[in-house]
Amino acid sequence: FMKGMIVVELALEMYASGYDIACFWDNGDGQSSTVPSPEGASAGHMLLDTKQGFRMNPMHLGLELLATAQNQSMLQLNTSASRVHGFASRDELSRAVSIFLINKFEVAQKLRVSLPVGALAPDSVVSMVDTADHWGKMTAAQPVSCVSGTCQLTVPPVSFSVLRHQG
Repeated sequence: FMKGMIVVELALEMYASGYDIACFWDNGDGQSSTVPSPEGASAGHMLLDTKQGFRMNPMHLGLELLATAQNQSMLQLNTSASRVHGFASRDELSRAVSIFLINKFEVAQKLRVSLPVGALAPDSVVSMVDTADHWGKMTAAQPVSCVSGTCQLTVPPVSFSVLRHQG
């Protein structure tokens, strides 16, 4: 899971830096063909785990969440916790804002996040969190309280969270 978080943070930083394209290579663990796995390779490092019904590596959860920011305007974002960082994106048609946050702390963090003026506030949050098998999972959507342009929420430990308007 931690390796998945590192890839998600790398992708977040590439998005925030204005990269046009990036690629992640490695699309299987070699178990579905006659070609043996590379020396020392394990399914936890590959994109797909063929021994677990082609289960995808945890990084796909974060990349799917980041994909929702495509073709939106990126906005600067500051939080009340120094090691919880990310960015916001705004859909110019609906004015809805999505907020993308990585919590690097090993404990949950209570946050305040200020929204841009005129933004349609997010009303829910989902998070990519660790599991006992370190494969990760998405939490169920939880409500977010936003009043007068400031949202207050708690993000889980070592997580990638997205606040968005479900409208």
